[in-house]
Amino acid sequence: MRLIPLAAACLLLPLGAAAQPAASPAPAAKPAAAQPAAAQPAPAKPSEAARKAALELNEKLQFTNQVNGILGNVRNQIILGLARSSSKPPEQVQPIVDELLMPDFVSHAKELGDDIVDHWASSFTVEELHGLRNFYGTPLGEKLLKTAPAIGQQVAKDGGAWVQGIFQQTIQTHADALRERGLTLPEDAAKKNAP
Repeated sequence: MRLIPLAAACLLLPLGAAAQPAASPAPAAKPAAAQPAAAQPAPAKPSEAARKAALELNEKLQFTNQVNGILGNVRNQIILGLARSSSKPPEQVQPIVDELLMPDFVSHAKELGDDIVDHWASSFTVEELHGLRNFYGTPLGEKLLKTAPAIGQQVAKDGGAWVQGIFQQTIQTHADALRERGLTLPEDAAKKNAP
């Protein structure tokens, strides 16, 4: 059953990627001029049979949940970004974002869902997609579908705590050097903005 490890890896890949430390960028002597992004070749258009098999797999994997998760993350980032740039609390910005901006994202959500289906359809053969659908119908596949979200949440929680702990420690260690280089630390900004 070669598909079981493959299916588990495909579903858990984002969880593993979230747990990987980010690569540290090499220090640059001086900023380079922005280079235009290289054009990415368009992915091959999947066959209708592959799209149909990917849509059948969607019945188990619920690609719609991925789209909704992306929309939720985008919404939160827009709210926080506009709140920060407008010096307003997020609670004041949220209704504006929900009224004016999010309807545009929601109206295009089907495009993102179609892209997800196309990625699955072009990444696996029709037989592999059927095998994945069959796997997710087994007790082990069902268990994987039920437990993966909780694992993802726990990894995100643990990762957030890890980042926060190291951030606070490293900020304290390098506080003077950061200030000497013209950066404002969160504690300095809080003191400056205190009444």
